[in-house]
Amino acid sequence: MLHIIIKILAFAASFYFILMIAAYFLADKIAFPAPKPSYELSEKYRLIDAPNGGKICTVFLKNPNAKYTILFSHGNGEDLGEIEKKLENLYNLGFSGFAYDYFGYGQSTLKSSAKNIEICAETAWQHLVKTENVPESKIIVFGYSMGSAPSSYIASKHKPRALILMGGFASAFQTQLPIKIFPWDMLNNAKKIANLPCPILIFHGTKDCIVRYHNAEILYEKASCPKYLISIKGAGHYDIPYSAPKAFFGGIKNFANTLDPNVENAINASIKSKQ
Repeated sequence: MLHIIIKILAFAASFYFILMIAAYFLADKIAFPAPKPSYELSEKYRLIDAPNGGKICTVFLKNPNAKYTILFSHGNGEDLGEIEKKLENLYNLGFSGFAYDYFGYGQSTLKSSAKNIEICAETAWQHLVKTENVPESKIIVFGYSMGSAPSSYIASKHKPRALILMGGFASAFQTQLPIKIFPWDMLNNAKKIANLPCPILIFHGTKDCIVRYHNAEILYEKASCPKYLISIKGAGHYDIPYSAPKAFFGGIKNFANTLDPNVENAINASIKSKQ
C-alpha cells in the first residue's frame, strides 16, 4: 500500500513539474492567441509609435459632448475591428472612446507578451494625454478580460479618474482557481489595484467559466479605494452587456456620475457618518 502511495505522489510531483515548466515557457503564447486581423489601416485606424520600436494601431471615437474619455483595453481573442460596437455603445452613453491593439493584434507590429501589453497600454496612455491633450482627470480606464491587466497597470502607474474592469482576473494563474498553484505569478491585477486612490467599478458574470467569479470577489476585496461590484446573474464571460443591459450601461453611467467632485464628496461624507 505504501509503495502505491509513493508511486502516486511521484507521478503527481512529475505532472506538476511538467505543468509548471509548460506554464513558464508557454504562458505568453497561450495567453495571446491573436485572431486574424478584422480591419485594414485607414483614416480611422491609425498606427502610433511605441518606445521599443514597435507600432500599435489605435482608434478614437471623439464625442464632442463627452466629459470623460474611456481608454479601452480589449480581450485577448479580439481586435479593434471586432470591438467597434463596444466603442459605439460607450459613445452613445456620452463618452469618447479610445482603444488600441496589442502587439501582434490587428495591424499592430511585433508580438504580444505580458510585458509588451504594458508597453502598448503605456503608449496609448501617453498618446491620449500628450498628443490628444486629454487631461488625466478626464480619463476612465476600462479593461475587459485580458484587458484588465494593462488597465490595472495603467491605473497603478498614473492618475486616471477611475478604473472599470469587466470579466477581469485577479491574476493570470487564478482565472480558474482561487489559489495560486505556481511559485510565481503573472499579470497580478489584485496586487496592482490594492493601493489605488481612484474609484473602481467591477462587472462580472456569475456563470463565467473563462474567468471564474471568484476573481471579481478577490479584486473587490483587495481594492481599498471607493469600489463597486455589479454581479450579472447568469451571465458568462462574453455576454455581460447583453444579459443585463440596464445594469451594465446604467451602471457605467451612474458610476461616471459619482465621479463628479461634489457627488463624490457627498458619498464619502455619507459613508463616514455611518461608520
